[in-house]
Amino acid sequence: MDVIGKIVKVTVDRPMGSYHPNHRDIYYPVNYGYIKGIMSPDGEVQVAFQEQYFSYEIIT
Repeated sequence: MDVIGKIVKVTVDRPMGSYHPNHRDIYYPVNYGYIKGIMSPDGEVQVAFQEQYFSYEIIT
């Protein structure tokens, strides 16, 4: 499924300003999450980054 240019729902599991739960040296300066149902070429869910300049709703 091609999602470029389309509106998608992103599940943010690492909000902007948070740290990785298992690797405390990894900081997330942007919202980091995934697009449910979209698989990337490596077989994992497609990751998504979102900057603070866009309006959004965090879905947890």
